[in-house]
Amino acid sequence: MNWTRAVAWIVGAGAVLGVTAAGGQEPPAPDVAALASQIEALEQQIEALLQPLPLAVRSAVEAELARRRSTSPAADPPAGAQSEPVPEPSAAEPASPSPRPEAIATSPRGCSGLDIFDTNDDGLITGTDRLWRHFHVALDAETGGGAAAETRSAFEVGVRQIRLDLRGTINDRGGPGRMEVEPTRVLVEVTVKRRRGAQFGTLVLDADGLARSGGPRLRLPDGAVLDGMVVLRPGLVIVGEGGTAVTVTCN
Repeated sequence: MNWTRAVAWIVGAGAVLGVTAAGGQEPPAPDVAALASQIEALEQQIEALLQPLPLAVRSAVEAELARRRSTSPAADPPAGAQSEPVPEPSAAEPASPSPRPEAIATSPRGCSGLDIFDTNDDGLITGTDRLWRHFHVALDAETGGGAAAETRSAFEVGVRQIRLDLRGTINDRGGPGRMEVEPTRVLVEVTVKRRRGAQFGTLVLDADGLARSGGPRLRLPDGAVLDGMVVLRPGLVIVGEGGTAVTVTCN
């Protein structure tokens, strides 16, 4: 991708979308549809650059980009514009620190029994954990935009962190994503391009991939060993090293 050209285009687009042009003249009305198409094309090129990267590297790159955006200085105000004063916190009501993203819980129900997937013991399941790549999301035809249901990696549908208790996620924009624990499945909010509004998929585990990578085996409560894509649900039995079995329990 030609990054210089991309940046130049974005700067140019910003000038077109400004309230007034240099000299006080009203700018021409922007072609919103054309701008949206060009932005979509740029997003696809960025995704093509990120896709071949190992998941841990990709997560680190996106985290660094998010950090740069959050620390970049605000654009200079137009000449003569007065900036609004920032109110200081009251002495009687000291400002509370913002919660860390991973501290946000969006579901009233949670689960236990997934500690084996948190290989770095940080309370999260992310790209820094060895077994992260085996977490997938099953999308129905409406959510995925295809003719039939399909399964994509959690990363591909915008999930970047999963709370170990399955009470929430962090999405690819750094914001909280919702999760809902149901009796037969766990729903997770996903990001699907060209789809508006909240979209959900079913959280699944790649049992075959886990077995090949030396991870845990998945079983039914009656002892039957599962293979293929397995729905993560209450009652699923996870068998770790040494045959230690833990049942996913939700409340």
